[in-house]
Amino acid sequence: MTTAIVTVAAFVVVAIAVVIYFTRVSRSLSRLAHSLDKTKANLESALKERHDELPKLVETCRPYLRDESQTLQALTEARRAWARASTLPDRAQLGARLAETLQVLFTAAGKNPELKNDASFQQLRSRLSSLNERLAAQRAAYNQQATAYNSRITHGPTKMVAAWRHLRPRPILPSDEKPVRN
Repeated sequence: MTTAIVTVAAFVVVAIAVVIYFTRVSRSLSRLAHSLDKTKANLESALKERHDELPKLVETCRPYLRDESQTLQALTEARRAWARASTLPDRAQLGARLAETLQVLFTAAGKNPELKNDASFQQLRSRLSSLNERLAAQRAAYNQQATAYNSRITHGPTKMVAAWRHLRPRPILPSDEKPVRN
């Protein structure tokens, strides 16, 4: 009789330990996911801020860069494509195209002394430069957190908890966006 009690008690202790372990891991994964979602929201906010500055830049440059209408059109098209993208990875990838187009525009603007000295242009260029720096930092933070999260949910015993909660790996964003130079 005492062997049966000891066996049942051991089973209950193991079951409680498993439940505690699963609960702690589940809470830990929830915190990681929440932190990653916050970082993603901050990144999306910065991407939207940059997106909102582009029409102002185009309108400021248009009178000065009549010969560069293709560049202004390319910037407008890149902005439209970005707006149509529905996922963060798609938007981040289109961000690289947008940064290249901005670089072409700023190179052309550098050849135009009137535009280069325009206060509104200087302010927009400075704003876009700081936004790009912020985007690079936030993209790096997101990728670091996504890598940690993905590693956590795909390895070891945590993988069982992640499968039970239907957690999926998060995408890693491309980091090939070149900074816009002043």
